[in-house]
Amino acid sequence: MQQLNGAIVKAFTTPEIREALKRQGLEPRPSGSREFAELIAREMAQNAKLISLAGIKAE
Repeated sequence: MQQLNGAIVKAFTTPEIREALKRQGLEPRPSGSREFAELIAREMAQNAKLISLAGIKAE
């Protein structure tokens, strides 16, 4: 996992990759696996609340 994360962080620091991501509306923010896991957990909690408030049900 650390090797993969290292490769991703290295790619995100190259100007070509950063520019390509920005053109797609993305903001490259390389981080460690712990930070990524925390981001996903926060987004899942936020989205679960929105889904519940909107009354959305899986089919």
